[in-house]
Amino acid sequence: MAERYSDLVWDYYGGRPFRGGLSSGLLRPVPWMRAMAAEPGRGREASRDIEYFQTMYPERMKRIQGSVRDLCDTIDYEGSFLYDEYPDRVSLRRLCSQVYEKEFTEGTGEEEARWLEAAVEVLLYHEICRRRARRRDMRRKYGL
Repeated sequence: MAERYSDLVWDYYGGRPFRGGLSSGLLRPVPWMRAMAAEPGRGREASRDIEYFQTMYPERMKRIQGSVRDLCDTIDYEGSFLYDEYPDRVSLRRLCSQVYEKEFTEGTGEEEARWLEAAVEVLLYHEICRRRARRRDMRRKYGL
């Protein structure tokens, strides 16, 4: 089963984008994906960059990021749904609502509440992606 996005085909089973299509008879890995996989130490540098730029977040975003990080710390364990190949959208939304309820204050306008909800969702998904990448790097490094 594959889904087409412009000239790329995403292979659900292999988890790799390919150029061409099923009708072309030959699926070739996209070159930029090979280059990313071949770079040594890429994860460590990316992690340092992320941490540096997070220090420049506005104060409210830092507070939300701290809440997201604390929540992810509580559910970060072996077998957690965070590390499923395709995490459940309902569970992720439930996590977002937990952080939103913690950060929401009375007297917040409707537009600001929508902004807060979107910010929490983006920060949570980014934190999950960061943890998944770190876990993949560790598994690759130690052969797990």
